[in-house]
Amino acid sequence: MKFLVDANLPNKLAKELKSKGYDVIHTDDLKMFIQLEDGREIAMPPGNKGAIGA
Repeated sequence: MKFLVDANLPNKLAKELKSKGYDVIHTDDLKMFIQLEDGREIAMPPGNKGAIGA
């Protein structure tokens, strides 16, 4: 099972869970925007790979 640690929780929590063997990512680590050549940014569609929010 994969876990997604929400932005209102510390990144340290994700690191601690990862150190204990859990498959986890913090929302701060997600790339949310793509920068175009002209400098504009567009929102990236969610790439849910089976993660659940908690």
